[in-house]
Amino acid sequence: MCVSTLESFPLIPLAPRKMPTTVSVVYTLFKLEELSKEAKAKALEDFCSEDMYPWHKENIASLEAFCERFNVAVKDYSFGYIYGGRNYIKTNVDNNSFRGLKFKEFDFEQMPTGHCMDCTLFKAFQKCWEKTGSAYKAFQNAIEEFLVEVNKDVEQYFSMEGFTSMSEVNEWTYLESGKLFMPDNATIIPSH
Repeated sequence: MCVSTLESFPLIPLAPRKMPTTVSVVYTLFKLEELSKEAKAKALEDFCSEDMYPWHKENIASLEAFCERFNVAVKDYSFGYIYGGRNYIKTNVDNNSFRGLKFKEFDFEQMPTGHCMDCTLFKAFQKCWEKTGSAYKAFQNAIEEFLVEVNKDVEQYFSMEGFTSMSEVNEWTYLESGKLFMPDNATIIPSH
């Protein structure tokens, strides 16, 4: 039998427990159209600096599928710049890429990726080939038309009109300053 006293087991003080705290913050949220002109400009500026153009991969896929139709490889590219930057597409195309190709036998309705830029490329190719009789010139023209259309689309996406549409569709809300409200772990309780 073992008998012990308090003296034989010294008391070790326990560290005080920290109690979890809850912090409530109340935000007044605004739809884009409710913001001041300055706040809207700030919201657009933030959007342009933080968001990525969402159809870049699809545009590349359309370009590559178009080129592959003629056994042409895309070597390098840079496009979609609205605030400067160089727009170009480099391929290994030459006149031999179109050897044996006949206008009347070519399927201009191709949509190899299903993306809208397929149509841009093949329709521009058709129109120019029909006009010039040169598939090589038509190919170059289709690439140029593609660059123009991609740049127009990027410009529209990052315009106030495009941004407003994105904001409405996604039901984004903003602080009075124009900062996008990102609730992260906030519980949103709608006011009645």
